[in-house]
Amino acid sequence: MITAKSRYAIKVMMDLALNEGFALQIRKEIAKRQNIPEDYVDHIIIALRKGDLIKTIRGKGGGIKLNKEIEQISVWDILDAAENNMNPVHCIDQKGACAIEEKCISTDAWRIIKQSMQDALSNLSLKYLVDEWKKSHSIADAAAISKGTGCPTISKG
Repeated sequence: MITAKSRYAIKVMMDLALNEGFALQIRKEIAKRQNIPEDYVDHIIIALRKGDLIKTIRGKGGGIKLNKEIEQISVWDILDAAENNMNPVHCIDQKGACAIEEKCISTDAWRIIKQSMQDALSNLSLKYLVDEWKKSHSIADAAAISKGTGCPTISKG
């Protein structure tokens, strides 16, 4: 199951992508537009910055922007940054995390599953998500996001 942090990270990144080319975005406004608690947005921004996906600029006139072109950011990048390591089970990443790891029948299966997830999500770009959203939403919806008035259709889910 995808965590709330990952769901919100996708929303933050889509919001930034939809506002690309406009002024730097303010975390408070992103939180408002996407109906995400402000303190949660702070945690997400820290994770996305550590993942080198966004850049934050402090001071007057500062804000947040994407650190890469939207074609270069994959869904895997976003989820991996949000979760600080996207593994379906602990034993894949943490040697000794499971008492029966050496005898476990499913360890190799989980490695294959993780690789399949990574391959699929690495080929799904932020640009594709934004393009698909634009296809199913009006110009007014996109304008509402860029003007900071929010968009109920992107705020759900």
